[in-house]
Amino acid sequence: MDSAILSFSKSSPVVDPTGSVTRNYEAFSDGMYILLEVQEILSDDGHAEDLDLIAFRSRIVELMKLNEDNLWTYVSFALDSALQSSEHGWLEPSMKRSVIQFLLDEYPGMLEIFDDEDRGYLDEMDEFMRERGPLTEAIPESMIPAWVPASHWWWRHATWTSASSIGQ
Repeated sequence: MDSAILSFSKSSPVVDPTGSVTRNYEAFSDGMYILLEVQEILSDDGHAEDLDLIAFRSRIVELMKLNEDNLWTYVSFALDSALQSSEHGWLEPSMKRSVIQFLLDEYPGMLEIFDDEDRGYLDEMDEFMRERGPLTEAIPESMIPAWVPASHWWWRHATWTSASSIGQ
């Protein structure tokens, strides 16, 4: 969990002496993937109400407030990955969509950070994924993490099966 905090801390905006702002999106993106790893650990461990976890989630929300521009960029890249799913597959948009949903569902205070534009992008992504899913190659069940809750419908919504994958 410390590595997620470190990544989001590194990604926070820095103002240099000239007033120019620098953001480290790569560190932010790394932090988002680390949050998926945290979900995996929590699904195995089951200590979702430990004081350490509550403090961790609170710190992540504080860092998200500092990283609103990076969060917006992440949401827009998540939408882009869904739009490109016919070429690049369904796994990346599913992962990106899940980490966003975990933030919204399990990190108190995140709903206040997501403004109408962010929610609009998520709605657009969901709508696109509902439309595109049946036309996009399915993620093999063996590649869907066990910690993915049933409410994350997008993981199993892609249903197309290529001729080359039949019988494998």
